[in-house]
Amino acid sequence: MSRPPIPAMADQLVGELTVAEAALVVAGFGMWHNHRITRLGIGAIKVTDGPVGARGAGEIGSGTPSLVLPCPTSMAATWDPDLLQRAGAALADEVRDRSASVLLAPTVNLHRTPLAGRNFECFGEDPHLTARMAVGYITGVQSAGVSACVKHFVANDQEHERHSISAEVSERALRELYLVPFEAAVTEAGVWMVMSAYNRLNGTYCGEHPWLLTDVLRGEWGFDGAVVSDWLGTHSTAEAALAGLDWEMPGPVQHFGVRLVHAVDAGDVPADVVLSMARNVLGVAARTGMLDNLTAGVVPTEAPERSVDRPQARALARELSAAGIVVLANAVPAGGDTPMLPLDPAPGTMAVIGPNADGAWIQGGGSAQLKAHHVVTPLDGLLDRFASVGTEVVFEPGCLSVRSMPLLDGRSLAALPDATPGIAEASTGPDDSFCVLAEYFDNPDYDGDPVSVVPMRAATGMWAGVMPPGITGTYWARWHATMEVPAGATVRFGITSAGPSRLLVDGVVVCDLTGDRQPGESFFGLGSAEVTGDAAPPATGPGRRRDGNWYPLAQADLRAVQHRQ
Repeated sequence: MSRPPIPAMADQLVGELTVAEAALVVAGFGMWHNHRITRLGIGAIKVTDGPVGARGAGEIGSGTPSLVLPCPTSMAATWDPDLLQRAGAALADEVRDRSASVLLAPTVNLHRTPLAGRNFECFGEDPHLTARMAVGYITGVQSAGVSACVKHFVANDQEHERHSISAEVSERALRELYLVPFEAAVTEAGVWMVMSAYNRLNGTYCGEHPWLLTDVLRGEWGFDGAVVSDWLGTHSTAEAALAGLDWEMPGPVQHFGVRLVHAVDAGDVPADVVLSMARNVLGVAARTGMLDNLTAGVVPTEAPERSVDRPQARALARELSAAGIVVLANAVPAGGDTPMLPLDPAPGTMAVIGPNADGAWIQGGGSAQLKAHHVVTPLDGLLDRFASVGTEVVFEPGCLSVRSMPLLDGRSLAALPDATPGIAEASTGPDDSFCVLAEYFDNPDYDGDPVSVVPMRAATGMWAGVMPPGITGTYWARWHATMEVPAGATVRFGITSAGPSRLLVDGVVVCDLTGDRQPGESFFGLGSAEVTGDAAPPATGPGRRRDGNWYPLAQADLRAVQHRQ
């Protein structure tokens, strides 16, 4: 697929930019935008994660309900680039629903170790298969006028010190393995954006690597798009700009923006380099239609995010899932006259065993985590399918196999009343399942009235760059939820946070992280190690399990308090 030239409007606008304005174009503003230039009517480019769906501006694991496709490893197992192209086109629709222009995907790093935490975001271990899938995926996304952003360039294939380790790779191995999918993305699919990797390559950070970003990417492959850093993956000003990095994310930035202007004033970075960086970023805006109708001094208001549940997209997700996991033919057995599947539609009793049957484990975390339009657990699906034909479905969870306590969400927490403040504004569909009420206080004193009240779908949250409404400095937050459990049961709770916090059940502190906190792995390594505690709420009356069995319930009011500095 040939890459269309950058529209002339981008070149015209670069000629009108000051160096200070160009430095803002290439600097992140919050988590998902760059800066807008009101004087020229240039709006901010909005980007969105990730490989299996478009989350929008929401927190990781929440956001506007979206189409969720199978993980890319499963997509690659279809061996069908044309199917991946259709998937990319469907994701482009989702990006537009989020009022965004760039999808931060696909991930084309290779499966080089089973311990890599983002393997599920990647297509596989084979560079040729990964390249074929990436070309189909990118072609589909960009055919709809949405920019794909292939990542993470390059050799970001392991978890150990992923943000700083130096991948020592020979040039032959790079060209025969690691660079292959990226080269195809550029030279065949004509990708409009590339994301640099966190790690070093042979001693130099990928975001300031001249051989990688200038000699190979632009010189050999002819790339004329924008190179964006991975989030918090920029480590310098002059070195990164001169090497070929165009855009630092997220904001507030640490190295571009004002510091880039200072570098120009000091003679460390030529002014035309900054203008060239801005041209590359504005080229993405032009190719995605953002510069079609500019009005000087007026920036169009960003449209609100939408959640559109398209039947054809759901059908595509099912087709992708089936194509990625079905490896046997449904043949007629020897001596038979019908295929082996489906099984007897009405067995007398069915046993469903294992904790994962009662959870919708449909996605991984991080960049590939979002809220699905609809979620059906295996147990729910079997109950719906067989209850009507008289089959008794018996469920036994067995032992839990989790590293930390399961997340509290709508499966275990009571829904918030419809009249709860903020629900009407936050709701995007009938399946929102708001179950946690978050209150934020703009003071350090654990006192006063909340400055904002936000309904949430799970007892987890993360903020970077943009804080909840009303927060101007040191703040504290209080989350409320109600949980029902079998009467007489003792429940174990856990909490982890990137700051002092504690968990109370019916007013009693059960988990306390206000003192010494041990380092943990949550929140990208910024969070504490989990602490746990037990509570036994008093019985409050009968309840009903969804499988039809009655048993008494206990009710507990949960409150998590965090003090953030």
